Amino acid sequence: MKNLDKYVDGSKIAILDDSEIWGEVLKQWLKTRFSLDEINTYLDHNTLLEDLSNKRYDCIILDYYLNFGIEAPEVIKDIRSQDPNVLLITTSASFNKETYFQNQNMRKALNAGSNRVAMKDLDSIEIILSTHLCVRKNGLCKV
Repeated sequence: MKNLDKYVDGSKIAILDDSEIWGEVLKQWLKTRFSLDEINTYLDHNTLLEDLSNKRYDCIILDYYLNFGIEAPEVIKDIRSQDPNVLLITTSASFNKETYFQNQNMRKALNAGSNRVAMKDLDSIEIILSTHLCVRKNGLCKV
């Protein structure tokens, strides 16, 4: 994936996950893997939505299941109303290889406006982030 790094480098990324530990692991991994302009973590969707009123991200990586019974499709619709062009990657530990194509929650996230869904692991997120930003920055696709 090294040849795709240049498309991620310089990006602004937000992570929305109610697991502070996972959010920090992902943030630190992305910081060591890419040269990002900005990376922020959010524990709740309301803070992210407030920040979106004056901030733009190239990508938002969000967990499917959030605090207080909130699920990604609800948050995705709110994000899309503020920034229809941001790359949204929805992750979940419940997305796995065995049930990947049968998972109803994955379909819900995609139908709500997520660009991609991924298992909650670093390799899956890296592949999706790198390839999608490469295509977007080369003008080969529009959201």
